[in-house]
Amino acid sequence: MIQLKPANSGSLDPTFNGSGVLDFPLSEVYGFPDAVLPLDDNKTLVAMRPTAFNVPVIVARLNEDGTLDRSFGTAQRGFVEVPFEDSDIYVFGLRPLANGGWLIVGQYISFSGGGLLIVRQFQDGRLDTSLNGDGKLFIPYDDLGSPQHSGVTLEVAGRHGEKTSAGRSRVSGHSGVSVVEQSDGKIVLVSSVINTSGKPKGIVLRRNSDGSPDLTFAGTGSAIVELPGVEHEWSGAEGVAVQADGQILVTGMYVKQDESMGAFVTCFNSLGQVDRTFNGGLAVTIPSPRWMMLSAITVRESDGRIVAVGNSREKDVQNGVIVVLNKSGSYNLPFNNGRALFSELVPQGQDWARCALHANGSISVTGSTGQGFVSEEMAVVTARYLSDGSLDMTFNAGKGFAVFDGEKGFEHALDMALMADGRIVICGSLWGDGEPLPSFKGGWMLRYLA
Repeated sequence: MIQLKPANSGSLDPTFNGSGVLDFPLSEVYGFPDAVLPLDDNKTLVAMRPTAFNVPVIVARLNEDGTLDRSFGTAQRGFVEVPFEDSDIYVFGLRPLANGGWLIVGQYISFSGGGLLIVRQFQDGRLDTSLNGDGKLFIPYDDLGSPQHSGVTLEVAGRHGEKTSAGRSRVSGHSGVSVVEQSDGKIVLVSSVINTSGKPKGIVLRRNSDGSPDLTFAGTGSAIVELPGVEHEWSGAEGVAVQADGQILVTGMYVKQDESMGAFVTCFNSLGQVDRTFNGGLAVTIPSPRWMMLSAITVRESDGRIVAVGNSREKDVQNGVIVVLNKSGSYNLPFNNGRALFSELVPQGQDWARCALHANGSISVTGSTGQGFVSEEMAVVTARYLSDGSLDMTFNAGKGFAVFDGEKGFEHALDMALMADGRIVICGSLWGDGEPLPSFKGGWMLRYLA
């Protein structure tokens, strides 16, 4: 491993592709990065979206310097392909497994419908066929929840340059699906469903290691996020994390009758019931006149500390939000005096899409600048906060945050993860000017020093 100087914290890592930035597609394989996962020996896994209907998902392993690890895959090409027939696949995330392998979570759309997708692979890239017999689990939206609830197609804004009423291409939408493995090998994921009245709600699903519904969880293998005591019209689940004792934490947003939006963190016990040891059985809510969403959540195994991040909007200004809770659901008083922290680091606005906890209690976050649309304001913003909520001024030469705004287009952050030594790996998509809408140009991956 190359020895790095702590004084360079927050600057681009020159040992990664010589510049700290790697452009996609690579010369050896055509694909664009949607998710990253640091591995042992300072290697990094990257999952790349299919570029067309019926095209495989590509999973590549990179060496520390950003080159393809040719020892990866049975063909030793540095990448493996996961084929799908008659489906359009969207990749939303990568999560590590205890055996050194990983889960890919996403969405499939086919002629017959669509649903959630989970892929499980061994650390050599082979599909783990103990999951559903072939390593790929399809959960149709029609089969989510009870007969009173059916799944809804998840938003994949930023993938197709969809046009909004403002005539701009929107990229700020999050996938609304997250997955994690429990210590016993069971798989927990969240999504959203719609009831017979047409009102969306979050849903938590737990699957056995073989992919079958875990009937010990709420009796059916799934539980609806009801948010008792919270006055709202509809809600959605965005992120999930599991405590060491099996508590399942879910975060997302809720919308009131006046269309104002708040954010929540709620907790289920191992049986799929609302956990009454967490905030007295009630969801922790962040009510505000702002438009608000929490889109990612993580926990620290040593003490159960919870960090959830997202974005808020007031008077057409978007900013990041960070919420830190104790395991019991109470606000962590050392962090920002026990309050949600609204990050206003750049004048053009920003969001927080991903978060990670360091062993010393610091928090790294990343997202995109701008107001959630493809424009020249869009770039990548990354910050590191101390456990008290103040910016870590050792990060990026006394600034506490860094903005990556390359010359090749407009960067949109999709995923972030920490290497074992604290280096930050981020990936995302690249956009450019176009008519009538901005055009998708490719992808990128960057690495900051710890």
